[in-house]
Parts: sequence; C-alpha cells; structure tokens
Amino acid sequence: MGELSPYSSIFSDVQRELKDLTSQGQLQTNDEKKRFILSKGLKVKDFVEAQKEYFTLQKQGKQSNLDTPYSMPQRIALGAVGKVGEGIERVGETFAPETTQKARNLAQKYIPESVERKRQELFFPTQGGPIEEGVTSFASYVIPATGFIKGINVGSKLLGVANKTGKIGKAAKIAGGWAAGTTLVEPPEENLLNTIAEYTVPDEAGKSMGTVGQVIERLKVNPDDNKSAQYLKSFLNNLAIEGTFIGAGSIALKGLAKLPAKTLAKKIGGVADEYIIPTAIKDLAKSANKTRKEWFSSKMGLDQDGSNLLAIRTGAPKAAMTRASILERELRKNINKEIPRKTRTDETMAGINQALSGDDSVLLSIEKFAPQTAASIRKMRGEIDSMSEYIRDNIALGKAAPIKITETVADIAKRTEVDESTLRKLNPNLNDIAIKEGKIKEVILPSLKTSIDNNLNMYINRTYQMFDDPSYAKKLRSKFNLYREGKLEGDTSKMANDIRSTRDYFKALKDNNGNPIPDSDIDEIMNYYIEGVTRPEYSAFLKGLSGRTSKILKNKKEIPQEVRALWGEVKDPMKNYANSYVKMANVISEYKFLDDITKLAKDRGKAVEGRIPKGDMLKAIPDEAVGTDMFSTSAQKALGGATGGVKNPLKGLFIDPSWKKAIDDGMEVALGENALMRHWMKVKATSQGMKTVFSIPTHGRNVMGNLFIMLANGTINPYYLAKGFKNTTKKFTKLSSPEDLARFARYQELGIVDSSINAASLRAAAGDAFKKNHGGFVEGIIDKTKIGRGGKKITDKIIQAYEAEDNLFKIANFENLKASYRKAFPDMSEDVLERFTAQRTRDMMPNYNLVPKAIKSLRALPLGNFVAFPAEMIRNSMNLAKYAWKDISGATAKEMRAQGIKVNDNAIRAMGMKRLAGMTAAGVAGDAMVEQSKQMFGISDEEEQALNNVLPEWEKGTNKIFTGPIKRNSKGEIEVDYLNLGPIDPYSYIKNPAKMVAAAILNNEDYNEQTIQDMYVKSFKDIISPFADPSMAAQAALDAYKGKGATADEPVTDKIGRVLLKSFTPGTLDYINKRLLSEKMEKKFGEGEAKNQYGFGIAKGEVDNLAAFGLRRQTANLSEGFKFNTSKPLRDMQQSKRRFNNVIKDYTNTDPNAVVEAYKESQQNKYKHAQRLRTILRSYKRLGMDETDMYRALTKDGILSDTSMDSLMMIDQNMFIPDELTEDNILLGEFETKSPIDYNKIMQIYSDMYGSEID
Repeated sequence: MGELSPYSSIFSDVQRELKDLTSQGQLQTNDEKKRFILSKGLKVKDFVEAQKEYFTLQKQGKQSNLDTPYSMPQRIALGAVGKVGEGIERVGETFAPETTQKARNLAQKYIPESVERKRQELFFPTQGGPIEEGVTSFASYVIPATGFIKGINVGSKLLGVANKTGKIGKAAKIAGGWAAGTTLVEPPEENLLNTIAEYTVPDEAGKSMGTVGQVIERLKVNPDDNKSAQYLKSFLNNLAIEGTFIGAGSIALKGLAKLPAKTLAKKIGGVADEYIIPTAIKDLAKSANKTRKEWFSSKMGLDQDGSNLLAIRTGAPKAAMTRASILERELRKNINKEIPRKTRTDETMAGINQALSGDDSVLLSIEKFAPQTAASIRKMRGEIDSMSEYIRDNIALGKAAPIKITETVADIAKRTEVDESTLRKLNPNLNDIAIKEGKIKEVILPSLKTSIDNNLNMYINRTYQMFDDPSYAKKLRSKFNLYREGKLEGDTSKMANDIRSTRDYFKALKDNNGNPIPDSDIDEIMNYYIEGVTRPEYSAFLKGLSGRTSKILKNKKEIPQEVRALWGEVKDPMKNYANSYVKMANVISEYKFLDDITKLAKDRGKAVEGRIPKGDMLKAIPDEAVGTDMFSTSAQKALGGATGGVKNPLKGLFIDPSWKKAIDDGMEVALGENALMRHWMKVKATSQGMKTVFSIPTHGRNVMGNLFIMLANGTINPYYLAKGFKNTTKKFTKLSSPEDLARFARYQELGIVDSSINAASLRAAAGDAFKKNHGGFVEGIIDKTKIGRGGKKITDKIIQAYEAEDNLFKIANFENLKASYRKAFPDMSEDVLERFTAQRTRDMMPNYNLVPKAIKSLRALPLGNFVAFPAEMIRNSMNLAKYAWKDISGATAKEMRAQGIKVNDNAIRAMGMKRLAGMTAAGVAGDAMVEQSKQMFGISDEEEQALNNVLPEWEKGTNKIFTGPIKRNSKGEIEVDYLNLGPIDPYSYIKNPAKMVAAAILNNEDYNEQTIQDMYVKSFKDIISPFADPSMAAQAALDAYKGKGATADEPVTDKIGRVLLKSFTPGTLDYINKRLLSEKMEKKFGEGEAKNQYGFGIAKGEVDNLAAFGLRRQTANLSEGFKFNTSKPLRDMQQSKRRFNNVIKDYTNTDPNAVVEAYKESQQNKYKHAQRLRTILRSYKRLGMDETDMYRALTKDGILSDTSMDSLMMIDQNMFIPDELTEDNILLGEFETKSPIDYNKIMQIYSDMYGSEID
C-alpha cells in the first residue's frame, strides 16, 4: 500500500476529474495524464498505486465503502475540519513559510505511512455527491467564520473602524467574519470574484465588453502577486461579496464603497485597490437567471416550443408500450381461441416465434389450423418491417471502405476483418478482376443499414431475463462465482446446468486447425458473457484474449443456444414482439425528438453547427469522447447490438448549456447513488403512499378536487367526462378495443395522461429508493413469495386506479378544449391542433413532468409532503389567468395569424370568457356554499371568525360548509357541525393564506396587535409548510424522540415502534379502525356518544359511508376544546418570567441594566401571550360560552389553580397584570448570586404596565 489512500477525496476527486477529461478527449496521451496528476500536487507513482488498490477493493465488492465511507454526517463533519486544516496550512505557507515547512518536514520524517493514510481517510473522505460536497464546503466556512465574527468585535475597535459600521452593524460583522472564513478555506486565486471574472460581460447592446475579469482586473487576484498581498486582496474580494449577500441587504449598491473594507485595508497597509461591484453582481444575476430557468421553471431551461418537444419525448415510451399491446393482445386472444392450452406445446410457441421472425413456411403451416393467429402475425410483421424501413432509411448509417487496384478480395477481407463470403454478399459484383480494372472504388461493409436490409421481414428482438430482470442477473453472477470456487457440486438447478453447458460449449470450440480455446481464456469468456456483456465493447473484450481465442469467437456470428439459455431467453412470442416494437419505436421517437430540437435550437439561436461559436456554448457531443453519444449507444443496444452506427442530429453541434442539460437529463432529476438516501427514500415514499394512494378517502377527494380544476378551466361537460370515464375504465380493466388503445397511446404521447402528481411522485421516490437494491431483503420477499407477488399486483392496481382517476379528467379537459379550439381554428391540421391543445392542458392541469427540478429534488429531503402539488397549483393558476387574458385580448388570435392559421375571433374570445368565468366560479364556489350554509343555520360572520380562532391549526382559515347551527348538546356543551372544504378544494393552498391576510387587514380593529401578527405568520406558514415542514416519516420520528403520546413506563422500543407505525398505516385502515372504535364506544356510552382515547367525541360524519369516500363531516365540541386552547397561552404567561429569573440566577452578572432589560423583556412576552389568550376568550364568548361554561370546561378533569382562574378573569376584563418581584427573587439576588437589582426601574416598569389594556 502506498501513501495515498483510495478512500480519500484527495484520490477520488483527481480520479473522477481524470476520467471525465479522458472521456471528453481532453487528455489523450499518458504524458498529458501524468502532467495532470502532477498539477494536482500528487506523485504519479502514489496515484497509480492508489488506483490499483482501488480496483482491487472494487473487485472484492467494497465499492460502497470506497464511494461513501462512514455515515453522511460523519463525512460532512470530518471533511469540513479537513478543509479548515488545509486552509490553515496554506495561510501558514504564506505568512510563516519557514515554520510551516519545518512542521511539514517533521511530519514526513516521523509520521508513519499508515497514520498519513488514516489522516486522509478521516479528514478528506470521499463525498457522496455534489449536494454533500456543498454542505461540507459550507460547514468548512462556518467553523472559522464563527471565530472570526467573535474576533471582529475586538479587532474593529483596535483598528479604529468600530464607529464606522453605522447601518451595517451586526450584518457587517457577520459579513467580515464570513469573508475571513472563506479566505482561510479557499485558495486566494479561487475566491468568488475570481470565479466571476471568467464570465463574459455584455454591454447595453448585447455586445461583449470582455470578461468580468477584464472589467475589474484591479480587483482580481494576480497569481504572480506577493502571496501575502493575495490573501489580503482575496479577503477584501470575499468581504465585498459576502457583504452584498449578508450585510448589505438594506443598503444600495452604490453604498458598498462605504463598507469598512477600505478603512480596514488602509489600517493594515493600503493594499486595497478600488473595485467595481455592480458589474460582478450583474453577471451573478445572469448566472442566477440561468439556474432559475433550469431548476425553477417548468420549461427546464428551454423555451415553450422546446418544452413541448420535451414533454412529447417523455410520453413516447409509454405510448410505444400501449401501441405494442394492441397487436400483442390480439395475438394472445387468437392463440387462446384457435390453439387451446391443452393442445398447445413448446414447439407450437417456438413455431409462432419463427413465423414472427420471418419464416414464411412456418407461417403458412400455422395459417392452415389457426388462420386468425396467422393474420395477427402478418400484422405484427408489417409493423416491425415498417419501423425497420424507417430506421434503415433515416437513422442507420452505412459503412464503406476505399480499395486499391493492387488489392485482392482476400486482402480486403483481411484488412477490414470481414470474411470474404460476407463481402461478396454485400457487394455482388466484387471480384479480383473488377478491382484490378478499377471498376470498383469502394466496398460496402457490414453495418446497421445492411443488417436491416438483410434481415427485413425477419427482424425480431429476442428477450432475455439477464437484461430485463436485475434479480435474475444477480443470481446468475452469484451462481457463477460459486462455480468458479468449486462450490456448485450437487446443484442441479436449471441455472447451474446452463452454466456448465455454456462452459462445455466454449471448451468444445476449435479453430480451422482443430485447436481448442485455451483453458486460461474460458473463465474470461464466461465472465464476459455473464457480467461484462452489458458494459465494454465486444471488440475491446476480444483484444484481451489470446489471438487463437479471438479468431474463434469472431467467426461466431449468432448467439449460441447455450448462451441464450444461460441468459434466460424468453420464449413467449407476444413478449418478444412487444419488446422489439417498444425498442424500435423508442429509437425512432428519440431520433425525431433530437432532429426537431436541433432544428429548433438552430432557429432560436441556441445552437450553431460547423464552427466554434461565441459565448458559452458547449459541444452537444464531444467528438473524441467514448460513450458520450448516448443516443447512438442506446440505439445500437436496442437494435440487438448492431454495429455501424446511427445518425445523431446533435453531432457536430455547439449548443446552449441549458438546452444541452435539458436534452441530456430530460424532465426528471437524478438524486445520486447515496445508500443512506435510498433507505430514507424507502421510508418516506412508503409513509406518503400509505396516506394518499392507499387511502380510499383520498381517492374520493382526488376526484372531487379534479372537478374544481375542471371548473376553473371552464371545461366541465358531462359528455366529455363520460367519454374520459369510459376510456380510462376500459384501459384500467384491460377491456379496451384497439381503437381505444390507439387513442390512449396518443394521449400518452402528448403528455396528457399518466402524470398524476401524487402517483408520479411516489414512483419517482420509489425508483430512487429501490433502483440499486434489487437483491435486498424486502425485494426478495416481494419477488419470491406468493404473498409478496400478490401484494405487488394489488399495489400496482391501486396506483393505476389513482392515476386512472386523474386521467379521466385530463382526457375530458383535453377533448373539450380540442372541440372548442377546432371552432376557433377551423383550418388547423389535426396534429397541430392536438399539440396546441395538449400544451394548454399540460399548463392548466397538474402534471408531474412539468414540476421544476428544484421541487422534484426535495423528495430526498426529510422535509415536505408531496411538495409538487402546491407548486403545480401555483403554476396552473398563473397559466389559467394568462391564457384567459390571451384568448380574450386577442393575443392568441394574433399569434395564430402570424403562423398563417385562420382564426374565428368570436370563438377564441368565448373560450377566454368561459375560462374566466370558470376561474371566478372555482374561486368563489366554496365561499358561496359557506355563505349559504351560514344563512341557513343562522351563523354570523363574527361567529365564523371566532370559530377559526379556536379550531386546530390545520382547520383555521379553511372554507367550512356548516351542516347545523351552533348549539348545545344534551350535556349543555356547545358544538357545531361542518364539512371542511380545505382537503377537497385544490386551490385552497392559494386562497386560504390570502383570505387570512385580507381578514387581518380589513378587520384589524377587531383584533389586538399580537393576533394580527399571528394571522400574518399563519398565512406565511401555510404557504411554506408543504416545503419546509418535516415529512410524515420525519415527524413521526421526532414525535417518538420527544415521547409524544407515550404512556407511563412504556419501553422505549415500544414507544418508537408505535409512533412510527402510525405513519405507515394505510389511510383506508385508519378509517376502518376509527369506524370500528366508534361502533365499540357507542355500545359503551350510548348512541351518538362515541369518544376516542382522549375523551374527544367521534362524530357520525367522520366514520359513515360518505366519509369513506372523502366527505368527512366533523363536529367541533367547543366546550371540550376550551381547556386545550387556553392552557398553552396560560402556561406561556406563567413561564415568561424565566428570562428574568435566569439573569437573577447568573453569578457572573454585574450589570443592573441587564436585570432591568430581562424583566422588561419577560413582561413584554407575557403581554403578547395575554393578547393571544384574550382573543381566545373573546372568540369563545362570541360562540355562546359564559363564565360558568368556561369554569365547567376548565375543571372537568380536575381542580383548577386559583392563579389560572385569576389570570383568566383579569384578561377577560381586558386588564394586564405584570409579574411582581417575589421574595425568592430578592433573596437570591441580594444574598446568593449578588446580581444587582435596580428596584426603582423595575417597579416603574411594573407600574407602567399594571392594568394596561390588552386590546
């Protein structure tokens, strides 16, 4: 082992960068690679040894330990400390070079190699992705910055700049401390302004003024400067930037020159130059705008037309599968009809496979006893041939080689490594005489184009479990390893026998001279066909074998039967057809997308071809890179590993980085391969799925919520809803006709359906969680047990049902819009009309594909529950308003006419008016129902607002349809029945905060200051809570940690298990359990008197049949809730004095003003809590409670303290009573802690606040 550890980021960062530069063709020779390694401060020998050790550990199955050693928190903490230490060493080299070098020499002399390796592994561990690297870097800045912030308080006074901070104050100290921390950790040439300096700055006309660095050259660090000067300038640069973001939020940019940076610099030695910040900030804004477009926009960095193409590309694979199923179902149906199972044999199915592969004699034989089956096979062949011809004529590349007149056919065959018979077959007129006479200038070589030509009417993709089932591939690798170790004796399973048969097959192969493959090559061949076949190129593999072995294998053109059996060949002809169809369709659709997006990018000035562009455009495909042409690689793999290449429209193109990113990444976001994150995603996805997709009430609310969205779109129409219901029901029950499936495939292709927010979010989260752990314990149970497989089928059906509910409304909306737009654009082609309508449907209805990547990436965090939905409601609402305005104002008509499309102005304006009416109806429908119910049951506006003040947090501000008056029950308790529209109305996320703010503004005279402030805070919290609150699983873990709901003497494991289990209980089961509990409690307490374990009532409307489908009606027992609502502000009032008590208890305090300020602050806090309590008391009084009701509610479960009752009475009378100085306070301060108490000032505060009005 060498000095460099393969577990450290010192090695892994360089290896990753080396790999990237090599793959991009920027490092080609070994000398270039060596120079690169040396430029990173590493010895080539050390790096090579570490690399060998890395690959050895990788082969031993220790990849995860190499990629992510330790836990994530440990890596972040240790990595941050390492970066700080690195910075200290770098600064030491500058300001104390001799001392630093001596310390380094001593370390190298006396510290053993093993200790140095451990230092690297501990303080420079390999990080788990860019997010983790960013957190580590941030933490490394925080450590020194915290110390510097404290030091600035002293240092500013010594330097005489303390009095110049002015408005900046605390923020400037933070900025200065942060800048110092940044300067310590970063090399000076990498400070933020140096990074900015590389960007190009345009003038007002858009022409380049040069780089930012050229504009602010005097500020940019010159690497040739004296190192000490570099650090001081770097500090000033960082101070300017950090001050801009941290300290100068309230100061104009022109005031940045007044920051203490210059004064500080002059005190130190006048090193600072004048600098220009606005240009740098402008360029930063440009970079921020690019990030916004890529990460925070539904267009993923493209324009609208580009985004439309991306949406269609996303839907194409699903559409291909649906279209493939049309003939697949037909063939299966005809086989079952004409060839009953009892007469069907393996030979029969093999014959159908042969017929599909183009064997006409077999097809004619089938036609005699199964004519409909034969007819289906002919249709399938027609589909495959049609796609094959398109690929041959438009996508596949031919291959040819020039020839010399001195060559013979044998010479050409040897040079091109193509046997003579193949050459003659591809070139019918090829012979030695024709070559010598110069009649043939080049020969056609085998390629994808010739392969399709030769196999037209015969092409069908074989399907193998090896490539489609990860658990099969893992099991095969495991069995093969056992075989190599001699541990497979006695195993008679099919897989074990296939391994032996394949090995025997290769051992029996011989060359033309009868020589077999050497034994030393057999294991390499087997390993390639079992593990390496999916990765390296076949030709690269052959080069690693002996010449004889390579020649033998090159002559084998077909995959041997033994290998096909080893890979788990699928014999089902329907699956083979579907697999061939889908793969070819995907190649075609991807080619069309790349061709269309290339043309669009050129047209929009986002791409150029054939010349090096100005600006920051990148090569769409690096010319020299290996494996970076993803389309060619995937297309050749999809087409059976054909060689010869395909056309890629991106070839030779320079393209805008945002467009390149969108093309490369699509609409989804990759979250890395962190094992800890995957386990967390399993927990989060499961808990969220249980409460939504696996909750029947949620399914009901999903349907009702979609009706609100249709209403806002102005597209509620029974005819189209029935049409959408029919289509989705048939698809769900697999009773669709070929015409239905073809239409549904079109919907998928247009990106309209299969885009449910919750279902798609779950699929994405589950994909992140399970994609790298196919062989895990849980997955084993699912795949290998009847219960697991049965549960998987049920799960798939439930998710499909959830999506079907969503699909029917999107189909109805699309068809309604399409019919209306057909009247508006009578001459528009059907394809263009459907694309136009699809875009509007995607824009005005929730669609997971269009959720910004920044929002999608939040699914990996322990924060937020289904964050995509509220984000989509904001986007949809904005688009509804935008398109209503465009249709009414004539903007849509103008855009269409500019494209040469005939427009019916009245029809397009009517659509806009209809949408505007729908938006208004959706906006006020809930309020209208609420107002009608209030009038019906005699509930005033004041009583409704009072009710909002005393209900639980999640009920406040939501629309409530009252189903009864505010009344007293048989026990004299006040209660009211209502239906909460919040979970049903999808626009409540936007409306509720707005209504609460409006109430605070319009009714401020009815509330005290603290209540108004609480209303503003509540509205803001409602907006950010979907994104910032702990997820369900994380909240359950927090509750378990805090002991929430724990019973006395309950074991810790039981407590944690009980609380966590609640988050994994399906919503349907929650409903059933509550209903059973209600029935049980009614037997105990009587009809209508059911209670939960805490004594709160269970209303009939919470557990009846309507509640099961999402219409849950509640009964709010106001008397039962009184004690709960008043106890917190009462408790807060009593505890507000703690701040004052803690200062009195402080033995180190010598400042009487500190005691006075603590008393004043504690009473101001008490006053705020008193205002909250006053609002609650006033609300309950408005709802009909008197002092007797309140006393009865407070003493229901025990004796109420006199202090609490006195506080309530005084607050009810609108009088505030501050806390007195107690005898304990005086004795403690005077005789124990000696904390100085200014009695006069404290008594003055007491006197001023005593009896003051709370409202």
